[in-house]
Amino acid sequence: MDIPRRSFCILAFAWMPFLFGTIARAGDGKSKEFPSHNCRYTPPGDDWRWADAIVPNMAFLAENSKGFRVTLAVSPVGNEVINERSAKAFESGYYEKAIVRKRGGQLTNFQGVPAYQTEGNIAEKTFATRYFIANGNGYLLTVIGGSEPIENDPSFESIMNGFAFLTPVSASAPGTNPQAAGDPDGFNVSRLMGKVAGICLIAALVAFVVRKLVRPKPVPLRARRAESDEDEGERSVP
Repeated sequence: MDIPRRSFCILAFAWMPFLFGTIARAGDGKSKEFPSHNCRYTPPGDDWRWADAIVPNMAFLAENSKGFRVTLAVSPVGNEVINERSAKAFESGYYEKAIVRKRGGQLTNFQGVPAYQTEGNIAEKTFATRYFIANGNGYLLTVIGGSEPIENDPSFESIMNGFAFLTPVSASAPGTNPQAAGDPDGFNVSRLMGKVAGICLIAALVAFVVRKLVRPKPVPLRARRAESDEDEGERSVP
């Protein structure tokens, strides 16, 4: 077993007591609104199941029948903006743990605002995270897939586009970026957002692993019939 996988297993068992109670409340759902974050998420199909948010800053977590997961985290970032420097700072926080490995990344736009998308690997799975800012809030939308690059999956954009703002938003003006005045706080804000993204990524992966570990095993039909016959026999004894 290599170091990243061993680290993942340790995290899974360390978080099991907390995660068990949370995932037990998972359930089916359609669109959900998050007014405090000015957004909603609509799963792109009927095979998605919601789970409770399990770490600070996480707004939601969901999984579909293929085992793909999507999670959103939100945190205030003030006047931070998305650019090459903030993207670099974000990745310095995201990939500081050996278990999370980078594959690629690029500046882009999402829902009408600048964004940075980074792709990576974790525990033999691939993921892609979009970091974008609107009205002073930083959003981290992550999709976790299988072993093949999730960003190349035909369903990837539809999963990402399940996110929508509730009201019109605007990105921070470039001139208000603390970095422009030589203030290192802007760099630190995006680095912190990278750390938040890493925590939510690992939590999203661990949560569903724990659910599978604690899910009761189905009782074979033959065994159920035998138990039923035994109960009937006990009730018939005078």
